[in-house]
Amino acid sequence: MLLKKATLANNALSFKVHHANQLKVGKAYLEKIDFDVILIDLSLPDSKGIDTFISVQKAAGNTPIVIITGIDDEDTALKMVQQGAQDYLIKAEVNAAMLARSLRYAIERKRLWLELEEKSRALQASEASRRLMIDQNVDGVLIIDQKGTIQFANPAAENIFSRNRHELVGEQFKHFSNKNKNSQLDILRSDGTRIVIEMNLAEVDWEGSKAFLASLRDITEHQQAKKELSQKANELERRNMELDAFAHTIAHQIQGLLGHIIGYTSYLEMHYGPEMGAEGQDVLHRILRSGSKMSNVVSELLLLAQVDKKDAPLVPLNMKEIVAEACKRMGFNAEERHAQIIQPDIWPDVVGYPAWIEEAWVNYISNALKYGGTPPVIELGWEQDNCGMIRFWVKDNGQGLTAHEQRKLFKRHSRLLKTKVKGEGLGLSIVQRIISKCQGEVGVDGVPGKGSIFWFTLPLFEENKQRDANAA
Repeated sequence: MLLKKATLANNALSFKVHHANQLKVGKAYLEKIDFDVILIDLSLPDSKGIDTFISVQKAAGNTPIVIITGIDDEDTALKMVQQGAQDYLIKAEVNAAMLARSLRYAIERKRLWLELEEKSRALQASEASRRLMIDQNVDGVLIIDQKGTIQFANPAAENIFSRNRHELVGEQFKHFSNKNKNSQLDILRSDGTRIVIEMNLAEVDWEGSKAFLASLRDITEHQQAKKELSQKANELERRNMELDAFAHTIAHQIQGLLGHIIGYTSYLEMHYGPEMGAEGQDVLHRILRSGSKMSNVVSELLLLAQVDKKDAPLVPLNMKEIVAEACKRMGFNAEERHAQIIQPDIWPDVVGYPAWIEEAWVNYISNALKYGGTPPVIELGWEQDNCGMIRFWVKDNGQGLTAHEQRKLFKRHSRLLKTKVKGEGLGLSIVQRIISKCQGEVGVDGVPGKGSIFWFTLPLFEENKQRDANAA
């Protein structure tokens, strides 16, 4: 997409792109096709980091290479530029125009460099040939002697400083330091404007003496784009926070209204149900059921947003009280389906975030009620493993799940047996996020026709863990 935009951003360029999503595929292309420029990402499925660049460089010959990556690492960037990369672009900072310019400059710089090498060999590295090639370089070039005096400036350097070479040559370059090979300079030009320059120094022989070649690139637009992106990111974060606050306000208002609907409907059913007849009672029952489902959906959405943004402080849990509250919340559904819920008398001491763990139990019990047998028989339990974790589980007497169906679970909006139960499919994805935040895992076991066992793990409370270790 960026390459297409880059073509539109520069009418003089037209790219024919060959895309490879693996290093080995890209190297196969290099054996068959002569490319003008190579654009590589450092995070490929079969290769990472600087090794990717080295491998491509060996196969690419003299083809210019531009790095584009999400890794903002100055040391890595410097190493690859020093080893021959033409540019190092950060995905979050680059736009189509910058990419087009970088590719064009990379091709041009490599072309000029190859021409320079060829002519240097042909003319035995004559100074005249080297000056000619430097003059044609799209980057600004200064030759600076050991004392910091400018000996040569190419046309691109004249444009950067807004001064001709006769004014520059013989002048002391105040930004020169042979101890700092790479730096960014804030330059005040002769026309009063300020620009940001990236300077790279390299030692060279110039007219029989040791000198420094300063390669200068105007990165003012790049820095401005980076600043604008940062400002836009901050603005987007501010708007997201406002939108999040608004959504929470609306959600809580909806929950309040649903609470009124459910409360008044329960009042009508309790005091006037017998007078309304079978049809009226059925309508009230449907209102209660729909209101309860809608309230659960809103609660799930609020919880999902909270889980994504908040870290869970892990504290000792009273699991017996948490399970009792979860069963109480599911009491209406359990009574409606004539369900039997069996649970142990003793629960282990674990750590977690109480409100979230209650929601995990609610989701598991809710699924067991929806997809269990007729009537549902639900068993809650726990067991300890050898790694200091407690595995809690909910077993139902439903039709069970195939291995394929089990793999689809715990993904947002994944829901099985869609013809049987309607819903939003948010519950299990929330459970996975909750338990992950509490340093545990989730899963499901079972075979078709014999029910399912949904489980999650939590860390054993440290005092109990130490006591068990001492007893062992």
